[in-house]
Amino acid sequence: MGQDYNTLNWPVYKMIEFFRQFFSQQTKNDYQYNDNNEYTKIFIREKNAVKLESSDDRPIVALSRGPLNAQGAFVADLWGIDATSGVETYADLINTSITAHCISPRGLEAEEIASMVFGSIKFNRTFIMSYGFLRVTPPHVGEEQIISITGSDHELINVPVTFNIQYAISWTREDMNKYVLAGVEYRIRNVNDVIVAGS
Repeated sequence: MGQDYNTLNWPVYKMIEFFRQFFSQQTKNDYQYNDNNEYTKIFIREKNAVKLESSDDRPIVALSRGPLNAQGAFVADLWGIDATSGVETYADLINTSITAHCISPRGLEAEEIASMVFGSIKFNRTFIMSYGFLRVTPPHVGEEQIISITGSDHELINVPVTFNIQYAISWTREDMNKYVLAGVEYRIRNVNDVIVAGS
């Protein structure tokens, strides 16, 4: 996943990659993305990395995730055991939502960018799944929201586009040791009976 990725923010960064690729191909309008901040006509970033300024009126697509939950898809999360090494691999499915906040000082521009974002998801869902997602739902466009900039009477318009995704994670017992309390071991007697060893 890369050193800046983790289970929580991985889908946000993958969608940033997708939107940067999509907008970099928009050569015939005012929203072509460029990795060079001086030349780009639109910023595409993680929401927490966006700094809203009244001095720069270029539009922004800011990505954020919604609540995230593990599905508990397998009994005790056990996916399989390597026949040679005996290493146990565990896995689960993760569900969350991604919101692309389409931000501009001009309402019509924010709506236009939201329309492009909507279309890029709606018509490229299969391609988006190639980034590592198991499921991508059709997008939903919210109503315009007004954003006030602290210390300024300058306002921005945000049109959110939201869609749900699902992806898988896997881990081994070695990975689990980073999270399990020292000295606590578990054994499973049956599906509905998990007890602490020694109890």
